[in-house]
Amino acid sequence: MIAMPGSQMTIDIRRNFVQLTCGRYLALTKQQLGHLRKAKGDPARRTVVQELFQSLSADCKLDVGKTWSFLEYLLQHDQISSLPQLPPRSWPPLCCLTRGRSLHKGSSYAIELLETENVAKSLDVLQNFDLDSLRTLFMRIDEQAFRFRYGSISDYENWKVTRQPSQITDEQFSCVATSYDGLRDFLSTALKSQLQLICYLDFSFN
Repeated sequence: MIAMPGSQMTIDIRRNFVQLTCGRYLALTKQQLGHLRKAKGDPARRTVVQELFQSLSADCKLDVGKTWSFLEYLLQHDQISSLPQLPPRSWPPLCCLTRGRSLHKGSSYAIELLETENVAKSLDVLQNFDLDSLRTLFMRIDEQAFRFRYGSISDYENWKVTRQPSQITDEQFSCVATSYDGLRDFLSTALKSQLQLICYLDFSFN
């Protein structure tokens, strides 16, 4: 599911996206982050994140589901640097919106702390990056390379044989675009409130 902050709108993308990494974002106070840090090992930290996600208000959490894989891929330097509306060298790595400093990593999940200074700089840059630009990058995706990087081995091997179903479609892009807009709004609101940003990644392919 994709749940937009402050809204009742959700998009069920489970039937569209198969075997990809899922992403959730949390905006925490310093006290909440301290509570997370005090939890040691697995499953303690994972449990704290899950409990926080359940208890946080709608504007302090965002579930982008399996569209996280697309966002992380599209914001890589080798993908986005080809667009003329973004300066090639002066901007920070935009993948800081999807990756951060590791707080914990297990066999099927990761908890990462985003660097707020880089996030703020990246959001400024992305003011010139509209949905048309995002769609251009999305439709250029090398699907085999994408599935190899983000999907399960079984999904990748099956797709190499059948080439079906493709995930590079207008329907899929609509979901990715919704997540992209929601993520920018969520991160911007969290920074204004001086909250700490956590990204929780689930590699279990449920």
